[in-house]
Amino acid sequence: MRLAEEKDIDNILRLLKLNLDECVHIYINLKTNGLSNPNIQVWINEVAGEVNIVAMRYYTALRFFCVDSDADTMKKISQLIDSIEHKMVFAPYVIARQLFEIYKEQYELEESVAVKMTRFRNFNFDMVEIATAKDAEEIATLILDDDFYKGHYTHKGLVKEILERMQTGLGRNYIIREDGKIIAHNGIMAQTDDVAVAGLLLCHRDYRNRFLSETMESFLVKTMQDEGIELYSYIVEERRLKALERSKNIVKSRCGRLLKIM
Repeated sequence: MRLAEEKDIDNILRLLKLNLDECVHIYINLKTNGLSNPNIQVWINEVAGEVNIVAMRYYTALRFFCVDSDADTMKKISQLIDSIEHKMVFAPYVIARQLFEIYKEQYELEESVAVKMTRFRNFNFDMVEIATAKDAEEIATLILDDDFYKGHYTHKGLVKEILERMQTGLGRNYIIREDGKIIAHNGIMAQTDDVAVAGLLLCHRDYRNRFLSETMESFLVKTMQDEGIELYSYIVEERRLKALERSKNIVKSRCGRLLKIM
């Protein structure tokens, strides 16, 4: 594998566009930033002049898209994993599962499902507001109070990511306030002019069972549709996935994340 160059970008994007559900974060970051962001590195592998592996490091995450899952592909991916500092590895599930067999003493494996978000309900959207830079610290505190997220980020690192997305236009953060504090959050983790990824949906534990998370999610789906942008979300919880399926959102593919054991 080699570091990608500017001349490679168009070919990489064409490949990724055909497989968005498996590589949407890589596609968005590369299309938006090219190779100019110092927090992003991109590697490719080619066979007979055709790209068959794309890898991206973004902060503490390594992401892979692979055309094949054969032994040679796994060897090249493993070599990169061993040489780059990271906390998480994202890949199509068939790749992630094989990586887990290699690294099971070092990682936990988490499966998610890529869902194309197309359906929303008409809740009261007046309570939703777009967050600003001054809200980043409080958003990070809210998110890291949740058991699911606290092992994935540091407070300082999450604030930095939120602020960078706001400043670059790569993402957005939406919130609901009540009693003088932020009680619900949903975000666009990455976006470009044609596709976006939702993430960090959360409601404060003291304000649950009021459909606030559902309000945030529906608001985001409607907002993206109004702007002509495809919206994807990666779902871990089985109950939530079934609810999204019942509401006729489109299940696309299985994905995997390897999280380093602390």
